[in-house]
Amino acid sequence: MRKERSVKDDVRKWATMTKAKTNKDLKKSIPDFLKFCNFIKKHKQIIDTGKLSEWYCKLLFNLRLSDKPNSFYDAIDKNGNKVEIKQRKTKGKMLGGMKIDLSRISYVLYVVLQDDLLPETIYRFDKKHIRQLKNGRASFKWAFDKGKAEIIYKIS
Repeated sequence: MRKERSVKDDVRKWATMTKAKTNKDLKKSIPDFLKFCNFIKKHKQIIDTGKLSEWYCKLLFNLRLSDKPNSFYDAIDKNGNKVEIKQRKTKGKMLGGMKIDLSRISYVLYVVLQDDLLPETIYRFDKKHIRQLKNGRASFKWAFDKGKAEIIYKIS
């Protein structure tokens, strides 16, 4: 029987590390960090983890979040590039694909959340390293397999 790989297992093997930001950077960005952690821990069942991941990326990478509902991107970086932000929890297998329109973005930030909803790792994927699947879905597997996932945040 083939053992299922988890996102955490895959990315440790196949991601490239750059000068990544850490939880120290996140703590500097959030006033009263301990109070924030206690709040999200207490209310994690009702928190929109997608919006939370977008907020983390905004704080860490100086992004401007899209104010248009249902836009094909989540944020714009300082150079005007459109960014899609996706998130997953650390437990579980790597999913086969996520809904992304690669023609409308420059790159993807992939946030892996811990059980306490703090980011464990954030990866950056250029859209050329993401494989388009059927029905508007995209796969990160090829990018992970080829070492094209760039770690831009790692909890220390």
